[in-house]
Amino acid sequence: MRGFENMIFIRKVSTVLGAVALLAGGAAHAQSVTPVGGATPHAPSLTPEQVVTMQHDMDTALHYKLAPDVLPRLSATLRAIQAAKIQPPGHAGMSLDQQIALVGQVPGLEAILKAHGLDARSFVMS
Repeated sequence: MRGFENMIFIRKVSTVLGAVALLAGGAAHAQSVTPVGGATPHAPSLTPEQVVTMQHDMDTALHYKLAPDVLPRLSATLRAIQAAKIQPPGHAGMSLDQQIALVGQVPGLEAILKAHGLDARSFVMS
């Protein structure tokens, strides 16, 4: 069981790091500057709202409990999504809540998720 616990921890860390990268990437995209005269651009700072959202998303991801059988169900879900030729929406720069809402709006995706015991939230969080 120790290996499974390690896998869950790694997945949570990956989710948190992904959230951080997405928010930072969104801020970088929104505030990107072309270097002039060989100058090195400074890393963009996050707005106070983005920091709060990032902290909330990190806390949510760290405390999210993955189901013990999530990996086989998620794998089967992803195969079914691919077979249905459904492209889950991109999520660069989005909060977890925005990602979950967007996944919930994809035609045909809800039925596939439900067939595998998932909903938009558990799909995004897994």
